Amino acid sequence: MKFSIITVVYNDLENLKVTYNSIRNQTFTDYEYIVVDGKSTDGTANYLEDIKSSDSHVRYISEKDNGIYDAMNKGVGLSAGDYVLFLGAADTFYTDTILQEVNEFLDGSVDVFYGKVVFSSGENKGKTLGDKLNFFSILLDRYVAHQSVFAKREIALEFPFDLSYRFLADQDFMMNARDARKRLKYVNKIICYYDGNGFSSSLHNREELVKERIRLIHHHSTTAFFIRNSVHVLKGQGKYTI
Repeated sequence: MKFSIITVVYNDLENLKVTYNSIRNQTFTDYEYIVVDGKSTDGTANYLEDIKSSDSHVRYISEKDNGIYDAMNKGVGLSAGDYVLFLGAADTFYTDTILQEVNEFLDGSVDVFYGKVVFSSGENKGKTLGDKLNFFSILLDRYVAHQSVFAKREIALEFPFDLSYRFLADQDFMMNARDARKRLKYVNKIICYYDGNGFSSSLHNREELVKERIRLIHHHSTTAFFIRNSVHVLKGQGKYTI
């Protein structure tokens, strides 16, 4: 199986339906759809049981979790695809052919493939998010949207999401993969529409988001600085600047 598409949801049934319909409309069908439900009380489990009975792509669990990233780790553990992708409830694919298009880029040599998303709602509606990952993209607050990231399952298992982050464990994952010299491939291509009203987009969460960004920079800076310094020394320059 090529893709495992994973959605983490809690009491967001109507938006989950939107995401499922987008997935179901894909022309490429070598995928499974895994929903990790946090024991919702809005009928989500009943809905998932209904669609599971008629759609062999669908699997789900409904149980309490320790937050979004814990649920995402659970989804990876349940997955069977070569690559995993996370779509939130209300996120939708940019086109009905996007899985087919991404599949054509993946020849087995790519560990993590990623592109861009476009905001479908919120204050940034219509804007795109997603630059090529480097240390400066984190410094400049330019994140990789995990809704555009197709990671090999083995890589996702090797670098599970760090639950000490509330907002940026997905960025930490990308930096871990980069620091470990995994093969990352960026394509300037929109993968999906991203719901701009999500958890990390809320205004009251932004102060904590800034604190996590500083922590992320500090955590990965030693590796980044060491690599750059080594390159300059090997070139005979002996020092580097940021």
